[in-house]
Amino acid sequence: AFTLVVREIFQPITSGGRLYVLPEGEDKNPDRLVDFIREKNITLLSVVPSVLRVMLTNPELRQCRSLRYIDCIGETLSPKLRVAFQDKLPVPLGVTYGCTEAQSATSRVFEPGDDCDDVDLGKPLPKRSVYVLDEHLKPVPRGKPGRVYIGGSLSIGYFRNPRLTAERFIPDPYSSTPGARMYATGDHGKFSSGGSLIYLGRDDDQVQINGQRVEPAEVETVISAHAGVEQAAVMKSGTPARPYLVAFVVSSVEGLTEATLRDHSRFHLPRYMVPARFRFLKALPLLPSGKLDRLALSRLAVERLTRTTPCQGPVSELESRFLEIWEDVLGVRQIGVDDDFFHLGGDSLRAVRLLSELGACIDREISLKNLVEAPTVAQLVAFVEKNGEPVSFSRMGLTSKMTRPVRRFLARLAAQKKRIPA
Repeated sequence: AFTLVVREIFQPITSGGRLYVLPEGEDKNPDRLVDFIREKNITLLSVVPSVLRVMLTNPELRQCRSLRYIDCIGETLSPKLRVAFQDKLPVPLGVTYGCTEAQSATSRVFEPGDDCDDVDLGKPLPKRSVYVLDEHLKPVPRGKPGRVYIGGSLSIGYFRNPRLTAERFIPDPYSSTPGARMYATGDHGKFSSGGSLIYLGRDDDQVQINGQRVEPAEVETVISAHAGVEQAAVMKSGTPARPYLVAFVVSSVEGLTEATLRDHSRFHLPRYMVPARFRFLKALPLLPSGKLDRLALSRLAVERLTRTTPCQGPVSELESRFLEIWEDVLGVRQIGVDDDFFHLGGDSLRAVRLLSELGACIDREISLKNLVEAPTVAQLVAFVEKNGEPVSFSRMGLTSKMTRPVRRFLARLAAQKKRIPA
């Protein structure tokens, strides 16, 4: 029930070939899939990238010598997956970019040994126009990102939805055909120096982090480039006022840690693009079509994280109180006194809130510079105790079981007090 099925059905049977449709579920079974290819001498295979990943797990993949071409559809084909597959089975892999409203707009065939670090979708097909435009519908230079539009042969519009049709199918100012339209795909991309379209993500995936626009697809590419990462998906989470990124990772090695991936990301990305959370999964959730199930990931993204590795507990009442505040601010349970605030996903906005609540707790001001120099609970408590005796909790009239609402009230009170003129 998708547009490419027309081509998949009629391409072989109108050229003297034979069409096989696998029973439901067998395309997810690597043993059955590889056996079927060998048994029927399959020459052309149309699959989504997740099926290629499944096939990689079968050691008999190299025996599929009848295959002459693999058509990758439905989702972007990462360079890492392409190289890993073609190392085992040197078969040309073709990718086609398009959508239901404007299918088959660009095409690219990767031969074994081709070098490409980007999600390259190829060049526009004949009778197709592909534009990368800015917010004023003006072309952007090659190498610069923009919104992707497709012209040429398009669908009529959305059934019984004239408003959405008018919004997405707009006049094509670059066509010489009277009344020509172009389709606003909602994708972001750029043209390479050679004229190929590079995919950068979607409009609805974008997130603003501290006023900076972030493309999750760009972050996914960086994380996936790590040698220990098999798959990665990045989602936005949090609230509209405080959004953050969550990275879901399927590791190909044992012992890969969140700290390692965070350091890797910080080396290749600006700090505001580094995910606040890294979550390890055995496999990414998929739809029946084999595409990534982003709705399932969004549900996982809003869950509070629970620590799975041992942590060093507090040794004093002050450390215990600081840990409570850190867990509340970061949304992470079971923090250790030796855990780095910034490695746990802390950013500048959370640091402001943390310092406000810590200051209200001990009736002393702690600066951001202090937190940067002492980013763990143990280090910060040592700094506080070394640089002056903090006000005791009993003198503040609070018990050791002070509730979070009381602490929030004190934080707001402290902030308000600072705004009152002397």
